[in-house]
Amino acid sequence: KAIGFAEIPRGSHNTTAHPTKPFVYNSDSDLAGAPGEIEIWSIKNPAKPKKVGEMVVPGHSPHDISFNKRGTKAVTAAVSHIDIIDTKNPAEPQLMFTTQCPGCSITHDAKFTPNGKTVVVGDEGGGGGGYPCPGGALYFYSVEGGAALVLRGIYEPNEVIFARDGQTVPQACTSHVFDISKDGKHIAISWYSAGTRYL
Repeated sequence: KAIGFAEIPRGSHNTTAHPTKPFVYNSDSDLAGAPGEIEIWSIKNPAKPKKVGEMVVPGHSPHDISFNKRGTKAVTAAVSHIDIIDTKNPAEPQLMFTTQCPGCSITHDAKFTPNGKTVVVGDEGGGGGGYPCPGGALYFYSVEGGAALVLRGIYEPNEVIFARDGQTVPQACTSHVFDISKDGKHIAISWYSAGTRYL
């Protein structure tokens, strides 16, 4: 059952819990509002969540936020860019690095591998509209110097997927949601119309 409630004026697309401390980061994914922001909430008393701060971010508000295993860094997928954030003090996050994957349409999802050495980013090409394969790739970055992302590889389905039910135009070929195995060696990923892949 729900035991607490927090009202957020800009809305909530995702909330991400810090892995070791009682904090929650809110992604509002507000495309119209500027500047973007991350709201930081303490859930030390989960019956009464308390907003303890906010972090202004360049461009769009994050679409999704993920922490590394220790909670010392976070990575955001923010439609127009990717951010690496220092979260050693989760109440006062600090921006460390910003970039964008080459050719990304909508940076949708970003996650650290369990060892924290790699970040995987998904491109929701076209936002769920028509987006023919190849497209909507996964981008693989090594984390260099503690914060900088260096592109190491790209994966995308290379076959053309056509719409079902007798339609003859390419359907949405775009990565949407993925999960990384605990050993960091495999990814389960769903594309809108290119099926579910195990990489």
